[in-house]
Amino acid sequence: MTRRQPLTQHLTDSILYLLITDKDFLGIARQVVPLELFQSRLVERIAGLCYAYFDQFNSAPRGHFQDEFARIAKNIPDEDRDLSIDYAQRLQAMQPPEKDYVFSQLHNFIRSRRLEQSAMEVARAVESGNLDAAERSMLEALKSGVPTFESGLDYMNDKTPMLRRDQNKGPLTSCGIELMDRSLGGGLFRKHFVVVLGKYKGFKTWALVKIGVESCRRGLKVAHISHECTAEEMEERYDQAFGSLHAVRTDSGLPIKEPLEIIVERYDRKKDSFYKDKVVRPSVWDASAVKRARNAIRRFGGGLWIKKYPMGSASMRDIFAWLDFMERFEGVVFDVVINDYADIMASIKENDQTRDAVNQTYIWHKRLADERNSLVLTASQSTRAAIGKDTFSQKDFAEDIRKLGNVDVCIAVAQNLVEEKEGRSNALLLASRSRKAWARVQFGRALEIGQAVTWERYPPSMKAETSEKLRDRTEGRRRE
Repeated sequence: MTRRQPLTQHLTDSILYLLITDKDFLGIARQVVPLELFQSRLVERIAGLCYAYFDQFNSAPRGHFQDEFARIAKNIPDEDRDLSIDYAQRLQAMQPPEKDYVFSQLHNFIRSRRLEQSAMEVARAVESGNLDAAERSMLEALKSGVPTFESGLDYMNDKTPMLRRDQNKGPLTSCGIELMDRSLGGGLFRKHFVVVLGKYKGFKTWALVKIGVESCRRGLKVAHISHECTAEEMEERYDQAFGSLHAVRTDSGLPIKEPLEIIVERYDRKKDSFYKDKVVRPSVWDASAVKRARNAIRRFGGGLWIKKYPMGSASMRDIFAWLDFMERFEGVVFDVVINDYADIMASIKENDQTRDAVNQTYIWHKRLADERNSLVLTASQSTRAAIGKDTFSQKDFAEDIRKLGNVDVCIAVAQNLVEEKEGRSNALLLASRSRKAWARVQFGRALEIGQAVTWERYPPSMKAETSEKLRDRTEGRRRE
């Protein structure tokens, strides 16, 4: 079997993790994944250990892996032993991968290698006139791959998921508004599909940038895919947000490259009052200031990749293909995927009506979150009737209400005309699969220096009310 394109390190680690912990995966891999598929002697040792354990006990090593590895470590050369032990420990501590995704990637890898091998065999057989051998080789290649069936969770006997429950209960990142994080159970989680709802030119992209910044500060790998703003515009916004850099232009449109004094509204929680604060910030066109900002964020260990598609040209299939490319050729697996935004993407099926196309696009976003074990976010347009309102409801989703059924969390950003003039907004939790689905936070912002949130508070009327009472009061006010 040829190995011109070896398995990526992330996929290799994920395969070994499942070989160690998952009996069903190990049983299938034992039959169809040869040890020579792996590109290093260390990986072959660990996979061989798991295969041998399965042959003897018909089970995955799980808690016995450490003892089994210690036994074979005695035969590892001294110069490789410490590295091998560190790698084995890292495998046991890694985040559990999404098994269906690993199955599909491994299936595609084995199938492509077998088809490549078969092409050479068929060419030689045809050249020698042995057409029967050529046909057999082609049929065997077409049947190759990894079957993805499994027995499912044995609820009564398999306690591994239960014992791992506490390991994954923390949020992955913050939405950038502390008070809203509380309503979300601490923040935003892996495998969640989150939509930011807002009006036309209503802060949606800035809200996604805010989440991207918070994620990078937590050492996560973030993809920001844009279908509307240019890559240069997105780069500029992130430079602003990371460094609090101003992006003010003259009346003629020329950039101001000198530091400027910016007036920012602040909120004093103790006094429950607002005040004006003056800050002097460098320009986003100051290369040295941008470099300092990027160096500061780089220390956290995460990363940001900006990908631009012409509006309406890319479907979710293109997004999946790009993510596969980044994993295979760049070794990058994203923790957070921001797709800005789903409503203006190309449809997956050419003949779908607009509503059906948007619904399918949202379903694929949720699939992406499940398969890749990632947090996936997009933005969505509100109806025209929602323009100028400081409170949205679930009825304010444009195009198709089915979008709401496909998301795990919906955060709306709304403001009336007075709030828009004063630079204030309202963040509303409209939907959540796992939490009470109504909360409202007021916040201020200073987009001149790229700060999407400069202060936040619960509206005074919320302090003594439950979310149900607030929702009833808000709906009653609308009817009036």
